[in-house]
Amino acid sequence: MKVILGWLAGIAWIFYAACGLAALIYFARALSTGRKLAGSLTVYEQEELREKTGRFWRTALVFLLLGVFLFAGVWYLQRLPALSVDLTITPTLPPGLVITPSPSPRPPATPVLGALPTITPTMEAMTPPPPVSPTPPPTATPVGPVPSNPFYARFGDVAELLGYDLTTTTLSPGQSVGVTFYWRALPGAGNLNYQVFVHLLPPDISRLLGQHDGTPVEGTRPTTTWTAGEVLVDFHSVPLVATDYTGEARIAVGFYDPAAPHIRVPVAGGADYVLLPVTIQVSGP
Repeated sequence: MKVILGWLAGIAWIFYAACGLAALIYFARALSTGRKLAGSLTVYEQEELREKTGRFWRTALVFLLLGVFLFAGVWYLQRLPALSVDLTITPTLPPGLVITPSPSPRPPATPVLGALPTITPTMEAMTPPPPVSPTPPPTATPVGPVPSNPFYARFGDVAELLGYDLTTTTLSPGQSVGVTFYWRALPGAGNLNYQVFVHLLPPDISRLLGQHDGTPVEGTRPTTTWTAGEVLVDFHSVPLVATDYTGEARIAVGFYDPAAPHIRVPVAGGADYVLLPVTIQVSGP
């Protein structure tokens, strides 16, 4: 309503002009009719002219009063406090929409590098959790400090042999025997990247019938990643390379430092390897 009244107040001069023009027209017509009244011949014509003259004067007076009324009304409205400050159209925004005036341009701020926080990664966040340790299957042959074994299968502070599995106990030239070892990591395993050696030997260990050396768990778990107490399943395939040998064979296993292959990890009891308590029969071609 305030907007409409303000708009009408702005174009009030059009109404003033229209009312004034209409009043002048009817004043002129009243005067013209009055002059005709003086020269009328009959009583009927005189009465008709008087009626027209009176109607013209009344109409002119109405337009004159209407113009005065409009002028007084606009004059009054323009002095109201609400209209004197609220003559602009303010759009109605939908709910949730807010128009924020643009801030005055400011010079770009100079970053203070010294105030930036320093984020220091912690070793706890960077160290991956240890893998879930498998347990030896029921078929694994136990190796360790038990009454049925005459030796203690502990390799220094690197690992302890909990058990093993063989894929076969008979071999022919060109074939391989698969051996799975179940190691339990000890606190010293992570000191060096130890390699596992698996040798196929005759009972008098006088020659090498076959061997396989490598990083544990088929190259995927160097000992530097071992966590004390976890159990690792380590498979090795040992080919029979001696084609001129027949008879019994034994499997020896141990650890060594690849930077010094001649230095092996000692086994409890004084040796530097362990002979598995199993015999493999090697037949000729």
